[in-house]
Amino acid sequence: MIAKSDAIAIVQIDKVESRETKAEPFDFRQVAHAKAERTLKGTLPESMLIHGNETFICAQVQLRPGRFLVCLKKVGPLFAGANWHLSVRPIDGDKVEWYKPGTLMELSWQPLEQVVQRVKDAISREAQK
Repeated sequence: MIAKSDAIAIVQIDKVESRETKAEPFDFRQVAHAKAERTLKGTLPESMLIHGNETFICAQVQLRPGRFLVCLKKVGPLFAGANWHLSVRPIDGDKVEWYKPGTLMELSWQPLEQVVQRVKDAISREAQK
């Protein structure tokens, strides 16, 4: 997910709207108004729209207000989750729900700054390939 993301950031989602947006291969039914607090990979505008609630029923990004660590991909000109629902991870205070080290899909609440460092390390390793 980190390698395939066009952008990774800590964002604050202030508002989520129901809005139909045509895209390929799936359409979106939600748009979140977000502000980038800190960008770890790629380039993001300070304010952006993140699209979610894809018409792909098996794995949708359900967006909601709050603070998140997001892995985003470009779908044409749009930003969307790079790995479906797994790419929008909630932050609560100084903890983020992220992948337990040594597992592929198991999540746990971990210190945000430790996760940020692990993400930066993964980005660095990917850039060296």
